[in-house]
Amino acid sequence: MLFRFTTLEIILASLVISFLSTFLVLPYVQKLGDNFNMKDTPDSRKQKQYPLVRIGGLALITGFSSSIIIISILKNFSLEIFTQSEIFIIIILGLITIFLLGLIDDIKSISPFTRLLVQVAISIFIAESGISIKEINLTWINLESIYLPHYLSTLITTFWIVGLINAINWIDGVDGLASGITGFAALGFTIISYQNGQSYVPIIAASISGCSFGFLRFNFYPARILMGDSGSYFLGFSLAIISILSTSLESNPIGILIPIFLLIIPLVDMMIVIFTRLIKRDSPFLADRSHLHHKLIDSGFSELGTVIFIYSLSQWIAVLTIGLASINDGLYLLATMLSSVLLFFGFI
Repeated sequence: MLFRFTTLEIILASLVISFLSTFLVLPYVQKLGDNFNMKDTPDSRKQKQYPLVRIGGLALITGFSSSIIIISILKNFSLEIFTQSEIFIIIILGLITIFLLGLIDDIKSISPFTRLLVQVAISIFIAESGISIKEINLTWINLESIYLPHYLSTLITTFWIVGLINAINWIDGVDGLASGITGFAALGFTIISYQNGQSYVPIIAASISGCSFGFLRFNFYPARILMGDSGSYFLGFSLAIISILSTSLESNPIGILIPIFLLIIPLVDMMIVIFTRLIKRDSPFLADRSHLHHKLIDSGFSELGTVIFIYSLSQWIAVLTIGLASINDGLYLLATMLSSVLLFFGFI
């Protein structure tokens, strides 16, 4: 007799499976990196002054893939995206390609220009395949939606995907920061897309959240493994895709503000860093210590304190965004108040 699972049960299963798969595979990925000496090279800009395995992205994509495969095997629930939809195939192809780009860069360094060129090519492919920002939804403020011309839609989508890939990559500067921020943001997308009645988007988002949190087993302070470019590219690309898909419905009460709110920390960090480097007439690709986490550490925060504070801020933003995007205001008002207390103690 086949068991019948509700959509909510499937979403929770996706999160748990992804978390456990990543959690359990981490020691083997670390051992693989040690055996083949796939380690990060310390320098004066980085917090860690000793080499760490930098192919942690393998654990992330393994956890995510395990979740999707196991959920796909459950044939007794109706999710056409896993069996028939071209969109899901496009997403998987994009994830694999961007992951491989990062993995190659982790093993054998690639020039910034080449990385950017490949990222742009992948993003254009995604946009031309149908996963794109086709309109700016303003119905939440009682205005007509702005429908974008095809070329402008492709351009904005490309900027959004490439921007998020690099935003997550750049904020991966201290132990556990990028994976934690991604986990909270993906959890926000999971809840909001589920509330909006979407089927496969919350499952993908839950799988991303699960592998991100599971990765903290070896990545939280003091880290024993790094996600590398393979991991940060994978997570950044995933967030970009689910943010586009989760805001494609007119039922979102705050429309386009959902991804902006949920991803505001890495986005603002990236914009400030680029602006600062341009003001100094440096290359935007030049690595330095102008990121938010570096500023906090330089101002007196410990590395652990920096991560905890940004975690607290991330969960507060996630809860606030979920509340704003929800019809059930009372429940999320209480949750926002409680998360504000956590934010205060995180800062202390």
